[in-house]
Amino acid sequence: MFKIYLRCRINEIRKEIGISQAELSNRTNLTVGQISRIENNKTLPGLYTLFTLAEGLNCKIEDMYYKYNN
Repeated sequence: MFKIYLRCRINEIRKEIGISQAELSNRTNLTVGQISRIENNKTLPGLYTLFTLAEGLNCKIEDMYYKYNN
């Protein structure tokens, strides 16, 4: 069976552009705790949150995830 798994790469993108979780929090109005849980794959963000993060990171939503097959 073909499955696609998504793994968040928000942490990687955030570090590539040189901002902290606190700065991303300021850009998005999300809490540092929310950002941390998303970056550590402890929670799945909703669509609105994904748009907000993409805007704060200046990227597309699809750029924020690895796609791989198992």
